[in-house]
Amino acid sequence: MTLSHRATVGIAEQSVVGTGVNPTILVPHTSFSLSENNEQLRDSGRRGPDSMDFRAVQGIGWSEISIEGNVQTHLNTGMPVGVFARNILASGGAYTVTQIPTASGVYNHDRVLGTTKEYITLEHGALGGANDRRAIGCRVSELTFRYNAAEGFVNYAATLTGRKTSLVTLTSLSGQVTNPEDPFRSWQAELVVNGVANFARLISAEWTLSRNVTRLYTGDNSQDFADIYLGPLEVTCSLVFDYTVVTDIAMFRAKTQGSLLTSFTFGTEGVSDRRGFEIGGILFDFGDGPAEIDASGDNMTLALTARGLYSTGNSPITGNPATIAQNGPIHIRTKETQAAAY
Repeated sequence: MTLSHRATVGIAEQSVVGTGVNPTILVPHTSFSLSENNEQLRDSGRRGPDSMDFRAVQGIGWSEISIEGNVQTHLNTGMPVGVFARNILASGGAYTVTQIPTASGVYNHDRVLGTTKEYITLEHGALGGANDRRAIGCRVSELTFRYNAAEGFVNYAATLTGRKTSLVTLTSLSGQVTNPEDPFRSWQAELVVNGVANFARLISAEWTLSRNVTRLYTGDNSQDFADIYLGPLEVTCSLVFDYTVVTDIAMFRAKTQGSLLTSFTFGTEGVSDRRGFEIGGILFDFGDGPAEIDASGDNMTLALTARGLYSTGNSPITGNPATIAQNGPIHIRTKETQAAAY
């Protein structure tokens, strides 16, 4: 019997699409799936008998991966969701790391939209021996963050596409079983909506970063794609408010555009136990979808959808450094002990 709760997932950044690397970060996860795909090529040439198909061979191959888990920092190895965020944002040179003053060993990792094409190696351990799976050349096409102030942890879900899966002897990351620190709790949210700080009516939010993915196959006698491209970044945020005033629905009616920010932090400001996860942008349109008032529960709620728009202005996420030129629709910051970009 193979028990799913014993499975492991490890990831690492790789710089060349066809050159995998040994994973360096253990990924605690609540859900995982890896779909191995081989295009089916069928010989359906008519030749007398009442048969549709006569031969079948393999065409191109690829992997599709979905993983979900809690947003949490990982001591000095870097947090998994930071790797996924860097990948979908193509941060590269746009990724900065700055030590927080007076907080020895704590750093701000700032990720904004860049143009650096990077990849991920992912290993899934289940059977042991040389029978575990590795997918290389992966890129993230969708990354979602969810929280509800009344429920549990802040969660993420990532979707990746990679090359054909190969069998490997798993890279052991058992020493990291105790590396993950406390996940961020949903009630820790601090909010800015349309520039209003300490916003108190927002119940839940779901941020979605997505890019179209294109697998490029060329005539090089290989089932694997030669490269993988991502389309332009789309950012939306689904918001649910406590419907007690008309202020929030007025944003929809006026097609208001302003800043949107969600911050989760714990520990003491300025000391080594400080941890944080922040996501936001300076220019969001609050009229991207219908305004829906739900009266099915004891309290009425209002649902709006905001869309991130390109801006070269300074991000609403402040601190050290005081300002970050957003140069895109989104900015993601983590406060953690990892000293280098990852």
